[in-house]
This record gives sequence, structure tokens and C-alpha cells, in this order.
Amino acid sequence: WVSHVRSYEFVDDKKKSLVGKLQQKLSKMQRTIEAVENDLRNNSRAQEYQESGELLMANLQEIKPGDKKFVVRKEGGVIEIPLVKGLAPAQSAQRYFEKAKRSRTAQKRATERLYALRASVAPATKLLSLLHEVNWKEELKEFMYKYNRELEEFGIGEKSEHRETLPFRVFIVDGG
Repeated sequence: WVSHVRSYEFVDDKKKSLVGKLQQKLSKMQRTIEAVENDLRNNSRAQEYQESGELLMANLQEIKPGDKKFVVRKEGGVIEIPLVKGLAPAQSAQRYFEKAKRSRTAQKRATERLYALRASVAPATKLLSLLHEVNWKEELKEFMYKYNRELEEFGIGEKSEHRETLPFRVFIVDGG
């Protein structure tokens, strides 16, 4: 009877540890997903930069040297385009085109990251629900063996637990 109690306590402690780590990873993923979604909503300025560059290129003859901004009246209202001090209007337009390109690239990367994060949520949730069903030492061993690869992907598998953690980071630089 004592061995059953100790076995159950071991399983309970190990299970609590795994559940806590999985919930922590899941919570971090959810926060990151929210942050990336927020960035995607707030940083979709590629079209605005592209339009600014096009408007500057279309109106080069109207921009005078030393102007700090160029004002365009459109059917929707007035658009003020800041100009870079010391650059010709065509160079300012080129800067806007480069900003549009960088913004599109950043949006693409953020979208890919968001997709990967969302794809990771389902396996973590599945592992949590399966872990809640584990009650005995043999079930825990079977769970750890069967889902070792998935647990390793979240950094909480057997190998990850036995890996020594150093109090610093190691970087490999040119020349080794």
C-alpha cells in the first residue's frame, strides 16, 4: 500500500511539473500570437508608403528645393507627405518605396510566424488534455515515451530535462 502511495505521489509531482510547463508554454504562445496579430493590424503601412512614393514621383516638378513636406489634395481629403531634409524629391520617393518593401516583407514574416504559432497551440492543448488522464506510473512512462518528440519540441521532454543549463549563452563567432 505504501508503494502505491509513493508511486501516486511521484506521478502527481511529475504530472504537475509537466502540466505547469505546458501551460506556461501555451500561455507564452497565446501572448505572442496576440502581440503578432496586434502588430499586423497596426503596421500595415506598406500601401501608405507605396502611395506616398508614387505621389512624389508623379509631382516632382511641383516640389521646390527646401520643402519639408508635400501636400496633395485628393477626393478623400489632404495628404501630407514629409520629405527627407537634404534629399532630392526623387530620392525621398525612393525611400518611401524601400519602406513599403520592408513593410511588406515584415508583414509576410509576421504572417508566417503567426501561422506557425497557431499550429503549435493544438499539439500543446492535446498534450495537456492527455496528461490530465494520466494517474499511474506506468501510464506516465507510456505517455513520456509515446509523446517524447512532441514534448521535446516544447523543450520539456526527457532530453531537455537532463540537459545541463549553463549560466550564460554560448555563441560561435567567425573563426570558431
